[in-house]
Amino acid sequence: MILLKNAIVVTQDAERRVLPGYDVLIDHGRIADVARGLHPEGCEVIDVSGCIVAPGLINTHTHIAMTFLRGIADDMPLRKWLEEKIWPLEAKLTREDVYRFSKLGIAESLLSGVTCFVDMYFYPEEVAKAAEELGSRAVVCGPIIDFPTCYSKGPDHALRLAEDLIKMYSSSELIKPAVGPHAPYTCSKETLMASSKLAREHGVMLHIHLSETKDEVEEIKQKHNATPTGYLESIGFFEGNRVNAAHCVWLTEEDMDIIASREVYVSHNPVSNMKLASGIAPVSKLIKKGAHVTLGTDGPASNNILDMFQAMKMACLLQKLASGDPTALTAQQALDMATIEAAKSIGLGYELGSIEPGKQADIIVVDFEKPHLKPLYNPVSHLVYAARAGDVKMVLVRGELLVQDGKLTRADLRDVIREAEYAAKRIVGDVS
Repeated sequence: MILLKNAIVVTQDAERRVLPGYDVLIDHGRIADVARGLHPEGCEVIDVSGCIVAPGLINTHTHIAMTFLRGIADDMPLRKWLEEKIWPLEAKLTREDVYRFSKLGIAESLLSGVTCFVDMYFYPEEVAKAAEELGSRAVVCGPIIDFPTCYSKGPDHALRLAEDLIKMYSSSELIKPAVGPHAPYTCSKETLMASSKLAREHGVMLHIHLSETKDEVEEIKQKHNATPTGYLESIGFFEGNRVNAAHCVWLTEEDMDIIASREVYVSHNPVSNMKLASGIAPVSKLIKKGAHVTLGTDGPASNNILDMFQAMKMACLLQKLASGDPTALTAQQALDMATIEAAKSIGLGYELGSIEPGKQADIIVVDFEKPHLKPLYNPVSHLVYAARAGDVKMVLVRGELLVQDGKLTRADLRDVIREAEYAAKRIVGDVS
């Protein structure tokens, strides 16, 4: 048992209660109690005075192994970025490379308070292996795409690999498999529908890029006389599935109505969208229509960092700027997007996303004894607008301390960095 004493607990429960001076008791990987003055026998007591205790952050869209492409192709349009830089370098990837680069990204994520991430990348079993080793939760899928990659020979092969992945992790406590058709512009109707059927049959999440750029929307309109969202609706892609759609930047009113009615979870990636000048997703409008919106970083190649604190703040600022309304997206809404709404999107709302007795102890402790966090009037405001990834002091997943005093407990960070840099040098060393 672990007892976190004297915390300011940001519960994220149904009432969004903030409880100053409370203790959190953790037993057998779950939250056993949240109350004042707990003194159970036989437990490890950790004094977290001056700290916020909050649910772990959940990153709902990333390509975590793309750490090796961090800073290699900046300040470029998306299509040119992909075709001239990213895809040629990714063609050199091996299974071992993905494992090493994933480990670096997961280490970065854990140290910044992310306890679970949703990932689409080549060799997803290697992403899962790295997550298991470091103790992080992950939802993983390989990209299903209509051309050969370093991972698959084509869409049929990618679909078989997706089914193998589902079987491999069907009973895992940390890893949830998903099905990942890459995007409407890289997948045929047949590939999209085969992906949809596979996810539906196995009861796993569908993860797809959707309406990320204006060019994508125009391309799909020319081919199918519909927006990407309208096209997916017309072929029955959403039917009977839990869909996590990344980006959703260019949406019509009808698109937003479809997303809301189909209960599609939109993963908003504000930093990546800004850096690639993709546009500003209509997050406030989506929420007003009753749609579910969560937060992601996208990969380190298009964001450069995996910082969910930055994502929360930028999400709020973007909506305020775009609408001219300072109330367009509040700090509380952004925190919801990174915790309880994100937990629901991966099918674990009953287990994660809030600090309540009975839930899994996926918890972060944020050190608020910092000059940029004083004075403290509103803990939720400070978490979103003032806190930084480096303020995370402690991270627990299933009640296990994975980060303590800002350091990983399951791995030596120097070794993780050294192995990733060695692999990166082989791939990009000859690139100017």
